[in-house]
Order: sequence, then structure tokens, then C-alpha cells
Amino acid sequence: MIVDAPWETKVLGVKSGILQTAADVAASVARADADGFEFVTAKVPTTDLATIHALERSGFLLIETALHYSFRYADSPLPPAPDVPIRRADPADTEALVELAALSFGAHFGRFHSDPRIGKERADRVYEEWMRSSMGGYADAVFVAEVEGRIAALSIWRDATDGKFAHCSLGAVHPDYYNRGLFKAVIIAGTRLYAGVAEEVGGPTNLHNLPVQAAFHTIHWRRRGSTYTFHRWKP
Repeated sequence: MIVDAPWETKVLGVKSGILQTAADVAASVARADADGFEFVTAKVPTTDLATIHALERSGFLLIETALHYSFRYADSPLPPAPDVPIRRADPADTEALVELAALSFGAHFGRFHSDPRIGKERADRVYEEWMRSSMGGYADAVFVAEVEGRIAALSIWRDATDGKFAHCSLGAVHPDYYNRGLFKAVIIAGTRLYAGVAEEVGGPTNLHNLPVQAAFHTIHWRRRGSTYTFHRWKP
């Protein structure tokens, strides 16, 4: 089944959908084409070979491999509070955060930048809009790290609706402040926020993003799985 993806439709400018179930990929794709979907995303575990092969046969292209990390409160001690100033973002920060996102992800290799049909300029706008959407109500919490009076890093969080899993959808550091431990600091802030509220917090990172993976390990976030992301553009 393919469902509407209104956020992707807005930022990419084409009718977009998400493949949610894959019992019959070919039939779902045929229906999507008939319904006018120009762009469809599918995410599947890297171990689900049957679905992966069905996606490939139906014109989906592998775009990204993501590793999924999480922190389970029952398994590890809570990381100590960050040693840099951290605060919750407020609406007045929006444009500074949009600028930070654009700079941080300008050379990114995630699924939007990896798709040649999207292109760099449009992919950059995706992250800018992601930030605006988060400040406009998509996110339940946005943390920022400040250095010398400037916003130097951010993390975006969504609450655990079932009391189990709170999600970090994005983390970013301004290029002027790389290698200062700021990504780790804003992730710790969210990890501490959900202590006693959720059983687990987590989020994905690109297979090749080794600095983020190293930061996760130092604060006891552990890899729990991996997924492939596929994109299909209507012929």
C-alpha cells in the first residue's frame, strides 16, 4: 500500500508517497502510477531480501543505507549533563537554525542528496524546510548548543506517543564548530529529557557517517538494526 507523503510533496514539488506494506510491490506501484504519484519512498530492513528484490524489479533504486541506534534506559547509566550551554530553541531562533541546517547538510550524503533526480539545490532546501517544519510544530523539542553567543548545534526530537520510544529525527553542527563534541552534547540533552518518560530513545544515521556513530557509542547509544531506503520516480 502506498500512502500520501504531504511533507515530501511540499518540499519536492511533486506528488509523493510512501510504500508502507510490501505484500505485492508490483500491484502497489501500478496503483501509485494510476493515482498520479511521481515519487515514492520505501524503507526496508537490510535483511528483507524478498522485498528488496521486488523493489528492484519494480524500478526502485537504492539510495541510502541507514544504521539505527538507540539508548535503552534500563541497560545503561544516564550520560552526564553536557559541559556546554544547552537550551530549548524558541521561535526567534528559526532563521538561525535554518541557516545552520543549510550549512551543515550542504555536503551531506543522505537520501535526498544521494538522489540525482532531486539535485543538490532542492536537497539543500529539504533540510531548510525540515528545520522550519520542526520549529512550526513538527518537533516536540529542539535543543541548541550555544558557543560565543552563536547557535552552534541542534537536535530535533519527537515524543514517545506510546511511552516507549522517543525519536531523534535530526542532529546538526555548524561547520565552524566541528570536532568540539557539540553533536554529542545536543544528543545527551534529548537523552536526558526522556529519562523516566520513555523506555528508549533513538534515531538513524547514514552508514558512512562515522563521526556520528562514534559519538553515539561514547554515550551508550547502540546499533539496533539497519535499513535500505529506495526511491522510485514515475517513468
